[in-house]
Amino acid sequence: MLVTMTLSTKKPCYVEMNRDFVRVHGEDATSFLQGLITNDITRVTESDSIYAALLTPQGRYLHDFLVHQWEGGYLLEGEKGRMADLKKRLGLYKLRANVKLETMSDLHVYCIFNVIQQPSFDGVLVVRDPRLKEAGVRVISARPMTKEFDDAEILPLSSDDFEEYRLALGLPDGERDMVLEKGVLLECGFDELKGIDFDKGCYLGQELNVRTKFRGKVRKRLLPLVLRQGHMPEYGSEITMADKKIGTLRTARLHNALGMVRIEGLTKVDFPVEVKVGDAVMELRCPDWVKL
Repeated sequence: MLVTMTLSTKKPCYVEMNRDFVRVHGEDATSFLQGLITNDITRVTESDSIYAALLTPQGRYLHDFLVHQWEGGYLLEGEKGRMADLKKRLGLYKLRANVKLETMSDLHVYCIFNVIQQPSFDGVLVVRDPRLKEAGVRVISARPMTKEFDDAEILPLSSDDFEEYRLALGLPDGERDMVLEKGVLLECGFDELKGIDFDKGCYLGQELNVRTKFRGKVRKRLLPLVLRQGHMPEYGSEITMADKKIGTLRTARLHNALGMVRIEGLTKVDFPVEVKVGDAVMELRCPDWVKL
């Protein structure tokens, strides 16, 4: 099932991410987030971040984000343009808790790849992406970091190259890949990406995740596809195998895409598997971190 993911260069490189933030602080910030998000907030330290989500009360996807320690509180890093909605939804549960919520759009966040040793920069948060080793190192700063990267001989990476790499890796990215108020986290790899803690206390929407996990009810998975013939189809195009619909296309770029597919009949096949998406011929792949 191994899929090889490569960037256009093997040298240290970086890309500036298109992200926004919500800062959560105050004496009740830890207990407040612990009762709402899917992961264990107590695992967040100066050197370790977590991946987590906020769900509907019914357990469906609303927001996913990285959580970093920041200035005595927490920094939730998520989709550009959607963090005001996250702040609003969190605010509905604040009640009398001593918690302050602030949207922040003036921070710079970068992802660095191909570094053997984690770099260090003065006055800047540097942490490994908690999801996968291949997802690189996060750098969050109140100032642009281009000069520091140039001095360290870390090369700029194009956003297109990064997006192709993300899709080949099989990493979901917010509402582009996970359907709002309908998506199920285990279908999108949250278990393997360490975005859910099944041993922590109760949190909003917990029941669906627990039931899905322990009853083995995951029937669909978000998997990468590679274009082999034709033009890249549009978002929502049908994915078929042997003339039978098995799923729909999500985010797609030049050569790589993600699709939500039914895994019945795929658990014992040898990947990659040839499928049709519209008039295009594509390969359905399974990264080695995915457990069907």
